[in-house]
Amino acid sequence: MVEIVVILLMANLFVAKHLDKVCNKEEKLNAVETKQKAVKAGVIQTEAPTQEPRETEASKKEKALKKEAKKLGKSMDEKLRILVNKEHKVPADYKVKLVTYKKTEKIVAKIIRAPLEQMLKDGEKEGLSFQLCSAYRSNKAQQRLVDRDVRKYKRQGLSEEEALEKTYKVVQAAGHSEHATGLAVDIVSDHNTSLNETQETTDEFQWLKAHCAEYGFILRYPHGKTGITGIIYEPWHFRYVGKEAAKFITENQLTYEEFYEMAW
Repeated sequence: MVEIVVILLMANLFVAKHLDKVCNKEEKLNAVETKQKAVKAGVIQTEAPTQEPRETEASKKEKALKKEAKKLGKSMDEKLRILVNKEHKVPADYKVKLVTYKKTEKIVAKIIRAPLEQMLKDGEKEGLSFQLCSAYRSNKAQQRLVDRDVRKYKRQGLSEEEALEKTYKVVQAAGHSEHATGLAVDIVSDHNTSLNETQETTDEFQWLKAHCAEYGFILRYPHGKTGITGIIYEPWHFRYVGKEAAKFITENQLTYEEFYEMAW
């Protein structure tokens, strides 16, 4: 009798499991059919197969630029690598040999004297007339410029804080000016010595913009890049970085900040 009961229980378990499988199979089939009908009716969208994101032309170009920038960075003279702006101060231990430029009172880093002289000489051969209005500037001299502009803006009714903020859009704080490195110069036309955007209209600026990279210089604060450099457009401020780096920066329309981030 016991054996018969055991057999009946096992039989019931088998039937129950079989029915569960059949029900699950039917439910799955019903679910698939329902989804297919919904897709046909446009109620739901079919899921696109996942794909690995393709490398765009822009990302390829950026990779190539970074690779070239790093290569140039390794070959650059260490004295020329320095980045000076609102966030990067001239290091206290930064030293560069300074010399007088030709028969003027202007002082420049020795490394830029010959290429600067050659650049202006070649421009003069084209009938142009340049004026080197600023070169190396000590921190004390830089602070005098800051103080001068702050006083000017305060006379216009601005507060000390407002005057300082406006000043720093045009003049760097002492210790944060490229002029303290001896690698930067301000060059204007003899026919227009104003340090404003009218300088852009002069033949002298147009020639410098087109040829400065050939001598190792870049236009340091180009138009439309204030958000990166922190300084207004200055069509008179040129910085020496060496011929290869200057060519790369100019051809790719980069600021020195952008090049610096790629190179190091």
